[in-house]
Amino acid sequence: RGGSLVPHLAWVAFRGQDFQDFAALLARLHEALARAKLRPFPFLRSTEETLGRPLRPCAACGLKPAQKDEPGSLCGDCEREKEVGGLLPRSDRVGFYPEGAPRPYFAFPGLKVALKVEMVPGAFHAFRADLDFSPWPIPSEVKPLLGHLPRVAHALRAKGVSLADYTAWARGEGLLEEEEGGEERVLTFGELAALSKGAPYLGALMLDADRMGEAFATGYRRKGRDLATPSRLAALSRTLEVFFATEVLSLLETPGRYRERLGWDDLEAREKAERYPLIYSVYSGGDDLFLLGPWNVLLDFALDLERLYGLFTQHEGLTLSGGFILAGPSLPIPELSRLLTRAEKAAKEAGRGRLFLFGQAVPWGELPGLRAWAEALSRDLREGRVSRAQAYRWLSLWRRFSPLEDPGERMRYKPLLAYALRRVRERDEGAWERYLRLLDHQDPAWAYLPVWVQWALYRERRA
Repeated sequence: RGGSLVPHLAWVAFRGQDFQDFAALLARLHEALARAKLRPFPFLRSTEETLGRPLRPCAACGLKPAQKDEPGSLCGDCEREKEVGGLLPRSDRVGFYPEGAPRPYFAFPGLKVALKVEMVPGAFHAFRADLDFSPWPIPSEVKPLLGHLPRVAHALRAKGVSLADYTAWARGEGLLEEEEGGEERVLTFGELAALSKGAPYLGALMLDADRMGEAFATGYRRKGRDLATPSRLAALSRTLEVFFATEVLSLLETPGRYRERLGWDDLEAREKAERYPLIYSVYSGGDDLFLLGPWNVLLDFALDLERLYGLFTQHEGLTLSGGFILAGPSLPIPELSRLLTRAEKAAKEAGRGRLFLFGQAVPWGELPGLRAWAEALSRDLREGRVSRAQAYRWLSLWRRFSPLEDPGERMRYKPLLAYALRRVRERDEGAWERYLRLLDHQDPAWAYLPVWVQWALYRERRA
């Protein structure tokens, strides 16, 4: 719409015997696609007929003219998407109709597509969002397209309160945008942010599978032979789709199933079962995902998901890269997406297999250790062994000296940090001994200090 998405299409003609060297055929197709990307929208022409009188832009997308010349008016597409958005929380299937589709629907050549809550009469095919494989009266297949929506019932379980107590709390915090819905009402972004531990921020996570294009193009080469075939490429694509479309949602909705696989103890399993359903899946499929939720919950989920992906692929070269940010609940989703895309790009440019958070691209293998540092500092802040001023002093020293190019100049932080740590020693000898590790400039605790220090500070910050 309006050039916000640019499709690149390419094709090559081939004969049946070309399947004997499918790798060469695939190389021709990749070459044709690369040429197509150099000239997007080749079919567009500038003509006098494209010019017309200026119209009020749509209040939502700003790309198409609004239906009415009045403030807040939407274009036809955005008006339909508004209706569809109202149906999404209550829909569990998608129907395909040759004609007579219920409104609102999306029209394609030869068929119409609409969301439904109940059975889909008149449809010739259906997608079912739930993982229910029982027989149906019409042809159907399971496609978990609708993701996971955190509801009030999930918040009640996480907080351990009744609906009346939760409603009173949400009303007191100014979070209620509507009074109806009960336990099945979908939580607002404001509620998700308020359910975070510490600072009431919304967490946003975007992850992308690394080297998948390389895996499709060259992953089947063995001993000088390319063993790629259409069936093998299709199997790889579908297997990847299974992970991002079903495994991710399963970890969100029923984390208890992964207790043994991910090695959680009883307390961890109980906490994750209460908190992970609070995460909102904007999308998850193909080879990437975009999630929102209470920031501390989402960060823990990211670490578990990366471990699960490693168990799934069983290949050290197939990793995840992504970005994680904290944001206010009123920040528009397109802006969130833009910031996350930039963070994900920074993670890939730093070497892939990393998560960009709190201003640094960190290898996944370092994050569990940094989380332990954050938890320890969080306890020390809470129990008075370390002051917030001390933690901010460490951040100041890191930002002052770590970016310097001269190795000798970078070491100048050590006497200043040692002097600052005297205050910690006055309060607690054991804590002082732990933080002396920061004087080792090669220790990950110093290299990634902004990550775990800010992690802890946000955990202990109150609204």
